[in-house]
Amino acid sequence: MVLAKTEQALRKAGVQVSWDDIAGRLEALDARGEIESQGDLALWRNSEVRLPQVKAEER
Repeated sequence: MVLAKTEQALRKAGVQVSWDDIAGRLEALDARGEIESQGDLALWRNSEVRLPQVKAEER
């Protein structure tokens, strides 16, 4: 869902990006601790992402 919605929003903004590029960005954000993930991010339908609890509470 995150990949599809991100791609759709970027397309509306005139930016062409592939799902692979978005998935790579999610993996980079996860590696830096900016998002939390569950499951294998390489398996798009079998993984989940969210903001870390501390950051989500700050919003």
